Amino acid sequence: MEAKSSGIASANRSVPAVEVVWEGETVGFSPIPIGRLVPDSGTICRMIDWSTCPAVERDPERVSGAWVFRGTRVPVAALFENLEDGALVSQFVEWFPGVTIEQARAVLEHAARSALAPA
Repeated sequence: MEAKSSGIASANRSVPAVEVVWEGETVGFSPIPIGRLVPDSGTICRMIDWSTCPAVERDPERVSGAWVFRGTRVPVAALFENLEDGALVSQFVEWFPGVTIEQARAVLEHAARSALAPA
């Protein structure tokens, strides 16, 4: 799986996005951040329900209650921010000890499935 930085065009600007590619085919785009109204576009991006992703967890007492990779203090948002900046998934797991390649893939697959799910 690979993720490419991209953009989803709105009326006046481009919204940063991650294109998720699995076995050579684009399986979805994940707007960053997910769940906000895209200004001037009339488009509402749905929130991802991370509670159904086994690779992540949330504890109100850690990292201000942000979704993190299970067993770490690394926010899920950090993966998308690094991919948006051009990092590879393999680089991300090197830079953030404790996060496994399997966890990163599970998060990207979950985001892709969520982006493609009917509203």
